[in-house]
Amino acid sequence: LTSLGPNDHWTLHKAPLAGDRYGNLDRIRLHQPYEFRLNSGQAASTSFLVGMKFERAKQPLKALVPINEGGQEGFRDPEGGWSWISRAQSGALEIAGISAQGQSLGFRKSAGRMQAFGTSIFSLHSNSKLLLESSSPVDLSLQRTEHTENLNFYAQQRTRLEIATTRGPREVLLDGRQIHPAVHAGRIALTSIGKGEHVVRIRY
Repeated sequence: LTSLGPNDHWTLHKAPLAGDRYGNLDRIRLHQPYEFRLNSGQAASTSFLVGMKFERAKQPLKALVPINEGGQEGFRDPEGGWSWISRAQSGALEIAGISAQGQSLGFRKSAGRMQAFGTSIFSLHSNSKLLLESSSPVDLSLQRTEHTENLNFYAQQRTRLEIATTRGPREVLLDGRQIHPAVHAGRIALTSIGKGEHVVRIRY
């Protein structure tokens, strides 16, 4: 566990046991729950940026590395596997060759796979090449491989979304239904996407 700012002291406390956990005590075992607590001083308002990493402890774990530069705050995995940054207001974000106009941006890359996720995203680029562009902010999760592209996103209002393609797609699915969108200048255009959650699957 790690955190940015002056509130960086974590404490461990016993937590109350929920009443609905009590039942046939001959057949179940109750364990004392604990909670991590990060306190702040008295203030009219405050904010926390907290990063947590969970994995099986085969060896001593390395702490997350805080990022605080250029108006960006976040964390990165010391092993270089993933990074997450945000800013108080929407603006330019850049990390590990991925850039965006939005409020927060995460990135993970492994063998043959790239994952990006973010909030209030207007555009997303990889090494200055456009990945997608939206006419209104969307919260998204994007996963790309050599042969597939999976995009999950939430549109806050009706929007137009353009997705860059490396070549002509064999199949495009929108919310599970096959569509035949226009492809122009290496972009798939999805026009008039309604407010709500949507899923795009592209196969090459």
